[in-house]
Amino acid sequence: MLFCGKPYWQAAGFEDPRVGLAQLHRRYSQALISVTDGANGAGVVDSQGQLHWQAIKPVEAVDSLGAGDVFNAAMIHGLSQSKSVQHSLQQACALARRKCQQRGLHNLWDEAVNIV
Repeated sequence: MLFCGKPYWQAAGFEDPRVGLAQLHRRYSQALISVTDGANGAGVVDSQGQLHWQAIKPVEAVDSLGAGDVFNAAMIHGLSQSKSVQHSLQQACALARRKCQQRGLHNLWDEAVNIV
């Protein structure tokens, strides 16, 4: 699994995260690769090259610090529970979105139980 945040794919010169996913898949074809794009959502390309993209409903962000880590943890959790890539992606985006709506990480696990 390879996780790439928005700063990475932008620094790598990709204007669109989907283009970045395709390029990374060519280089690391056996990996499950994810990219995040902040409020625009996140995507995953699987080892077969299939792109999964999840848009995020707009939200007034209170605190986005840690949202990427929450996304990564939720992806790992979903996949480790044998959930599909698409399901894991949807749940990871939902939990990261929820994290942005609150300060800190307090009680986020309670939300994760309801979301995941």
